[in-house]
Order: sequence, then structure tokens, then C-alpha cells
Amino acid sequence: MENPEAFFARIRREVSIAFEQSDIRKRQTDLGESWNYSICGLPLRPRKPLLLGLKWGADSAIRHAPQDTMPTSSAYSSVVRYPFIDRSLPYLARYFGSLEQSNYLNVLPFRAPDLSYLTPRDWDLGIGAFFAPVMEYLRPPLTLILGTTAVNQMAPHVRLEYSTVSVTSNAKNVNAHVGVIVGSGARHPFIALPHPNNRLTGDARSRIWAAAFEAASTH
Repeated sequence: MENPEAFFARIRREVSIAFEQSDIRKRQTDLGESWNYSICGLPLRPRKPLLLGLKWGADSAIRHAPQDTMPTSSAYSSVVRYPFIDRSLPYLARYFGSLEQSNYLNVLPFRAPDLSYLTPRDWDLGIGAFFAPVMEYLRPPLTLILGTTAVNQMAPHVRLEYSTVSVTSNAKNVNAHVGVIVGSGARHPFIALPHPNNRLTGDARSRIWAAAFEAASTH
């Protein structure tokens, strides 16, 4: 198997080529911005679990450079301070395992201030150049997505098979999705849970995590 450093260098080249063809690159140029792209937030670790987001953010006050080197293990000290991860740590520790020994990246490597900036072409380019090959390389035993809306965004571009798990809180359903991302050579199990920024009671969040992981164990 290709070692992680060599794979990172290869996939970064593919992402760079795709980015040059993307609509988001043209838009950032027209606006005089520098958003570029990122590959991963932690070192790439084949066969280890994956914490998956939808896209990287972009701050107009910052001129983001393309990520050209793979993070070292020291990146964990920064990642663990991201607010949405920090709020999820008790649940990650209980259900997901050690984030420090896992993978962390996004479906789309291109940065953008908001989803509305991205076109279907951007998603197709990013997924073809990055997400599909990186999933085949990593083959994570579990992919955890924090944010169920990510599943809706991925669905037109990635083959997904999943069911919905629900608990009731304040007379409203709180949903999670459990299923597989279907790749060319493997089926990658995933769980998508409500985003940590969603306003849920502690009880509702605890119950939906428990229900989703229970469903996944029998999926």
C-alpha cells in the first residue's frame, strides 16, 4: 500500500488540478480573495475511523494558502480546540474512540465562506479528485459525520444507502442517519448525527447518539 505521505502528495496534486478548473476558484479570483483548499486536519491513517465534515471554511480576513504538507500528530492539539469538536468530545470518547488516532477531513477540499458559493461542478470536481479516492485509500471502519444536512448535500454526488433513526424531544423528532457510502471497491459504514451547534437538550443528544450507534451495530 502507498504510504500516507506519498498518497497525500499525489492527492494534493489531483486536488490542485481540480481546483484550477473549479467555479469556486474563479469566484475567489473575481472577488480578490484567497481561499484555496485543504486536504486533511490530522495525519492520514488507513483503516482508522474517520471524522468527516462537509467543507472547509474560508475567512475573508485571511489569505488561505493551499495545504501542501500532511499534518503531523501535533495538529491534534489544534483540532481538539475547534468548538464543534470540543463540544462533542464526551460523545466521541464514549462512542467513536480516540480522535487523536483517527482521520479528520471534509468531503470537499475546496474552501468557501458558505455552501451557497459552491456549484454542482465544484462538488463533482472535488469528489472525483479527492473524496472518492481518499475513501478508497483510507477504508475507514466507521465514518462519523457531525451534521445530518451533510447527507442531503452529498446525496446528489455520492452514492449513499442509509436509514433514519429518530428519538423524540419536546414533541419533535431528532434524527440521525446510519448507512454506507458506496465506493468503487468498498462500502464504507457511516453515522450522521445532529451538528453540535443544533439546539438540543443534553438528554436528546445523548439518546440520539446512543440510538444511532445501536442501530449501526446491527446494520
